[in-house]
Amino acid sequence: MLTTSLTLNKEKWKPIWNKALVFLFVATYFLDGITRYKHLIIILMVITAIYQVSRSPKSFPPLFKNSVFYSVAVLSLILVYSILISPDMKESFKEFENTVLEGFLLYTLLIPVLLKDETKETVAKIVLFSFLTSLGLRCLAESILYIEDYNKGIMPFISYAHRHMS
Repeated sequence: MLTTSLTLNKEKWKPIWNKALVFLFVATYFLDGITRYKHLIIILMVITAIYQVSRSPKSFPPLFKNSVFYSVAVLSLILVYSILISPDMKESFKEFENTVLEGFLLYTLLIPVLLKDETKETVAKIVLFSFLTSLGLRCLAESILYIEDYNKGIMPFISYAHRHMS
């Protein structure tokens, strides 16, 4: 039933889905303790990007013909070279995988693919509202922690008990 509905709509769901994924990704990026949900969002972004590239592969190469993409490619090659000459390749690759592959290359490739058909204004609104949502959620979570600590008798801003909070 769902697939029939999506087929009849001629993939009108794609822009909404893509914007929702990018919104959720940016909105949850700065939140702690929800790593499994962040990974779920990233997996959905990868699956969606693979699906869209496989549906029309010729429309995506122009996205990556710019100086930003070439700079990322050169930086990635330099980082791979630094791993190869590193005395501890295993530890270097672990850091490369966590920071560069996941946090740099993946997002540099995924977000342009997902937001390919959006205008600059729409992309700016998505990023702005997702940052505001992230900030609001972060403030709400930390306010709750302050209130819980206050109920336990720990006063805010007096001791170092809250220095991990922003």
